[in-house]
Amino acid sequence: MNETQRRLINIAAIVADAKSRLLGQNTPRGLVTSLESFVYGADFFTVPQEGMPNAGILTAPVAVGATAQYTTNIASDSDFLLLYLTCFSTTGAIVGVFNPYTYVQFTDNTTNKSLFSEPVLLPLVTGSGSEPYIMQEAMMLYARSQFVTTLQNLSLTPNYYQFGFSGLKVFYEGGPGL
Repeated sequence: MNETQRRLINIAAIVADAKSRLLGQNTPRGLVTSLESFVYGADFFTVPQEGMPNAGILTAPVAVGATAQYTTNIASDSDFLLLYLTCFSTTGAIVGVFNPYTYVQFTDNTTNKSLFSEPVLLPLVTGSGSEPYIMQEAMMLYARSQFVTTLQNLSLTPNYYQFGFSGLKVFYEGGPGL
């Protein structure tokens, strides 16, 4: 078994463990009735086009020295338990080039909690981008909250970025509650 297979088995075990701990539990937000695997995104890459939800027009890249933000809105019908994240980065000229000179911070604007005490270099979080970063502790993002990704590009070239936030949508009896 290679390292990638071991990591995929580890991710599957994390998801299964989260599901077994949550499903049927009576939480302060209500009885957990359903869990669904889901991926939210932060796309510093394209602008969606009407009628083409998975395609779009290439945006301007994040310029050298620039800071950019993307707000991911969490659905109103469920909370979201963030378990792991991934990132794809390219200069636009060479697909899949991973940019080590970008600082990143993730902030839940509803609770005003940041994932890191200060912005960190992107590879410290997502490595080469080929495998997901497994959260040390799952992060609950409440229904209708905003999860903000802030980037600062300190490389020598403009870059495009796309993040995937993978986890579980958490549904409660009677709705998301609080």
